Amino acid sequence: MEINEGEKSNDEKLEKIIQELETIPKIIEQETPVKNDLSEVLFNKINSSKFRRTALDEESRADIKKKIENAVAANLPIEFSVPFGCYKSYLLPTYPEADWAEVFNLRYLISYLLPIAQIYKPGVILSYSKTQLVNSINNVPIKFYNSYTKSFSEIIAFFNKQCPKNLIIGLQEINDLYDNENEWKQELATLYEKCKINWNSYDQSAQEKKLASAKHNFIIKGEKDFSDTSPEELEKEYINAAIMVDTIENFSHRRAFNKMTHRIQIVFLRGPSNSIHLGSCGTSTVQFWVGFGAIEITEKALLPRILSFKQKEALAEFIERYPTTNAFCKVSKNFQTLPFIKK
Repeated sequence: MEINEGEKSNDEKLEKIIQELETIPKIIEQETPVKNDLSEVLFNKINSSKFRRTALDEESRADIKKKIENAVAANLPIEFSVPFGCYKSYLLPTYPEADWAEVFNLRYLISYLLPIAQIYKPGVILSYSKTQLVNSINNVPIKFYNSYTKSFSEIIAFFNKQCPKNLIIGLQEINDLYDNENEWKQELATLYEKCKINWNSYDQSAQEKKLASAKHNFIIKGEKDFSDTSPEELEKEYINAAIMVDTIENFSHRRAFNKMTHRIQIVFLRGPSNSIHLGSCGTSTVQFWVGFGAIEITEKALLPRILSFKQKEALAEFIERYPTTNAFCKVSKNFQTLPFIKK
């Protein structure tokens, strides 16, 4: 999304973009393609370079084409999944609730999916998939995990009311896909032991990368208080967190839900197989749950940006906050101001 406002004041520009952010994007009416071309037309829209950040590899291309063809043949919705960490980074001032980054992401993905829903009557379903077990990785307090889930769910519900009936957005708890709690706990225990053994097979570079990520996200004083823990014991907690990431990523129902059955997996980082790599918003690939939403004001336009913690810190002297009353204020106090970047 990009707002061009010429000579208007910054306040006028920010008021205009807030109004835009409160509504789903408008798209130009399109003609429905003839049935014989439908799968190819849908693939081209899904693979649009406007939204895609890296080219599809051959495996992902074939996977996505097959899923589209199967949906069209069965006259079923085309389904997409976004696996994500259902929490806000504790390093950000908006922790623990959603902020403008979540709004930017939802609105961006809606703009990606609307043209598909418009020409394909069975429509589109977008699922953000999560697991409460993120608590076992980064030590986020359960009450804060619940606060984030509630705020993000309310933003989803807000946009769902505006979307056409054949575009549905939802939040899926992976643990709920198992028959009962005992089933996923048994798989968790089995997978953890396998991943624990596998940890020693990583080379030093891979271990350091995984540990750096675990340390970055780990909350010392969270659900459990590790303030007085020795460095040696804390290092064990970081290793455990890194192993838990591998464990959860290998959950059978998680993999099946996100990409191993009929859903097309959307990712915001380069790399995962059988996936399409999109921007998290029009200007960013930072994962929205660990990102800070702000508007960049340039001479020509206003640009929604999702900033990583490091990016936010580097731009700190240029970030101001515009007080606002808007539809999201009832979701969280984080929306009582709109951060903007002015260099």
